[in-house]
Amino acid sequence: MIKIGTIYIRSIIYRLFISISMILCSFMYILIIFVSAKYKYKILSLWPKIALYGAKFICGLSWTTKGIENIPSDESFIILSNHQSTWETLFFISVLPKNVCYVYKRELHWIPFFGWGLALLDMIPINRSKGSTAIKQMITKWQNKLNESCCLIIFPEGSRNLSNKIGQFKLGSAILALETKSNILPVAHNSGKFWRIDSMLIYPGNIIVSIGPIIQVKKYTTADELNKASYKWVKNEMLKIEDGNCKNI
Repeated sequence: MIKIGTIYIRSIIYRLFISISMILCSFMYILIIFVSAKYKYKILSLWPKIALYGAKFICGLSWTTKGIENIPSDESFIILSNHQSTWETLFFISVLPKNVCYVYKRELHWIPFFGWGLALLDMIPINRSKGSTAIKQMITKWQNKLNESCCLIIFPEGSRNLSNKIGQFKLGSAILALETKSNILPVAHNSGKFWRIDSMLIYPGNIIVSIGPIIQVKKYTTADELNKASYKWVKNEMLKIEDGNCKNI
């Protein structure tokens, strides 16, 4: 068993590592402002990979993925995932075999270095205080991306929760899926068990990421029904993972 002192030291080293690497990468990003979107994405996604694998080698935080075969190869789709830590934001852009696009609050652009790099990516920042206007903007921007064969990442809880908790899904993601006829790929994980929102410590361990079967939006007539179906799958799978009963792992 690793002592808490060792975990503390590793956590500090890792946070220094990602801060320094972020600053160094940000200077490199200045040089790619006029690079085409295709190559800009590849370059800008370098830092999340550095941060993800840095957590693995410095903090001992690895992962096991179940259900990779459920990821469609020939269509754009929307991932709905529970949200417990920073880890999953690094994981999706680093590991998924498709380009990803995040829906995120516009205020993240104000974070030095990290926010500046994020602003260079062609993703979907929204002003959450705008309500229905923000949803309309999200629909328009995602419709423009449907032919790019990418996936949209949404954390429908709206904020992070502790590892054994899941908040209700906001309706906006289900409305977006119905309006754009985009199928939903549900994802559940337990990253918060090791990278908690209420602690600076990052514990060693193995995060379980479970990717579910595609939810076909054509089977639903209302956003509320679709939202409940997505929430039910993610919640049930998350509870299985938390209880150590996730099968086929």
